[in-house]
Amino acid sequence: MPDEINGRVANALLVQQLAYISTQLEKLTIQVEAMCAGGKERDTRLIKIGLLLRDYQEIERRVDFMYPWVVGVRWFAIIAGGIFAVAIIGGVFWAVAQSGGLLP
Repeated sequence: MPDEINGRVANALLVQQLAYISTQLEKLTIQVEAMCAGGKERDTRLIKIGLLLRDYQEIERRVDFMYPWVVGVRWFAIIAGGIFAVAIIGGVFWAVAQSGGLLP
């Protein structure tokens, strides 16, 4: 640019516009970095969800394998508890009978 008043004014305006553009680019860079950080966080969450789903499938296979055993143990516990309750009630009646409490 020539060293004239118009050249210096044009140069000052150009520097001012470049400074404005530089400021806007810095703001845009900050927003892009924030979006990238959010994207990384989202990707991390998706990876964790994928791991949980893989673990869920493994747990589902274990439950499918163990379910018949759990049902069998439950029925055994019910039957054993019934036998135990009958034995206690029978023992109480036997003790009352032995003590003579059933005689008139």
